[in-house]
Amino acid sequence: MVNIRSGAGTHYDAMKQVQDGSKIYVYEYSQDGQWALVCREGWQRGMGGWEGWMASKYVEVDSDN
Repeated sequence: MVNIRSGAGTHYDAMKQVQDGSKIYVYEYSQDGQWALVCREGWQRGMGGWEGWMASKYVEVDSDN
């Protein structure tokens, strides 16, 4: 399980957890590249789904999509 946080850092609250291998969308990375702003697959940003920050070391990019 990977924590999704309300901000880019461990000092922000964990608001959700996702399972390893879950498909999510990455919108942007923090300035230092250590955090990724993500949203659940199937939701557009700001359209009622959840979004939050996860450590980028857990992100595996599928370049085919």
